[in-house]
Amino acid sequence: MGKEQRKHPRKLVTWRVAIIQESQTTPVEGRTNAISESGVGIVCGQQLFPSQRCKLIFQIINNGQSLYLTVASQVVHSVLTSAGSQFHIGFKFTETSTSIMGQLNDYIQTLGREALDPA
Repeated sequence: MGKEQRKHPRKLVTWRVAIIQESQTTPVEGRTNAISESGVGIVCGQQLFPSQRCKLIFQIINNGQSLYLTVASQVVHSVLTSAGSQFHIGFKFTETSTSIMGQLNDYIQTLGREALDPA
């Protein structure tokens, strides 16, 4: 097994997300499964490739209201799931706006459970 490379603990979360690949206009729909201050794991039906740059538009439900937050990111890995019809994609955030990242971190901090599995 390789050395754990994560810098921040993950939280389990299932937010809807639209993935807009660089130079594309049609979003790919996905769902988050874990998120941290520095990246996110997303499951979707389309394979993306390492180093690919994307915008992620998260739909965050807060007190019954849908909030949308857009964050720049880059694909770290993309693996076909055991079901064979979905891909688990790891993204690292490349956003530089402290305002947007501050909002995202606020939502992450309010989540109740940390992921226990470091893999």
